[in-house]
Amino acid sequence: MLEDGVKELKDKIGISAACRVMNVPRQSFHRHHRLSPAPPKPAPVPHNERVQPQALTEAERETVHQVLASDRFADASPAHVHATLLDEDHYLCSTTTMYRLIRQKYGHATDRRDQAVHPARVTPARPSLSSPRGSGSWTPPTPPTPNASAAAGSALPSSTPPSTSTSPRARRRRNR
Repeated sequence: MLEDGVKELKDKIGISAACRVMNVPRQSFHRHHRLSPAPPKPAPVPHNERVQPQALTEAERETVHQVLASDRFADASPAHVHATLLDEDHYLCSTTTMYRLIRQKYGHATDRRDQAVHPARVTPARPSLSSPRGSGSWTPPTPPTPNASAAAGSALPSSTPPSTSTSPRARRRRNR
């Protein structure tokens, strides 16, 4: 409806002025009344096939692998290698990229240092139940039996004085 008004006015006052008068966005009017066909959309490229403009070249990757595998940094973590190279004003790539390159080449990015090998832990043998010290069975102790006063309903013997409370509120009640 508004676009029909813009079509009528565009020959008299121009498209921009007609859109302004009818309060229609000019770009929307041009998009809906395009004379030429819409430009074709390019086919989407899968993410793993996209070329990243800042990705390392194959030569740079090989340089990083050589530095990480050198005798100087053989037992160092990528973070340590990165920090040492930065102290020497030499930047190859980020620490994260170093870890990613190691993961791509070796399948894992765990600690590259030599790990201590400990002997297997020996668990002590369980004593057999047929030991010479006893029959091998254990019976838990029986709980004490209730006395006759507990059976009658009184938990305390009658000779026990009533308990006195020592809270400030209880003392005030007693002193009234």
